[in-house]
Amino acid sequence: MPMLNGIVVRLVLTALVAFLGYFFARLYRVRRHVRSLRSQGLPMPPHSFLFGHLTFVAGVLSKLPPHIHGVYLADRIRQLYPEMDTAFYLDIWPVSDPHLMLIKPDLVYQLTQANQLPKYPGLTTFLTPLAGKV
Repeated sequence: MPMLNGIVVRLVLTALVAFLGYFFARLYRVRRHVRSLRSQGLPMPPHSFLFGHLTFVAGVLSKLPPHIHGVYLADRIRQLYPEMDTAFYLDIWPVSDPHLMLIKPDLVYQLTQANQLPKYPGLTTFLTPLAGKV
């Protein structure tokens, strides 16, 4: 029986090391991508390589009522940084993929209706229970 316990411990440790390796590799790729967007001059709030915008978003959300819609978050960030009045990027990985937050309705129209751009694959998964298979 002690031999079996040693194998289980090794398997668990191997799985843990593999998970941590994947997690930190993904963290590096996402943060590097967001930093490249910032270096191109694209608008975004202050960014941390380790936490992305998670601590920034948590600070903004702590001053808003609980369970608000995401539109209020984007508008509050726009109020804090008036230069980001049309759109900006938010990196909240690992909670979610990085987001392009759109503020102006005409910009939203251009991206969703005027130009039929490819949609995020997760959108189909999210909308199928609500709208049916299209």
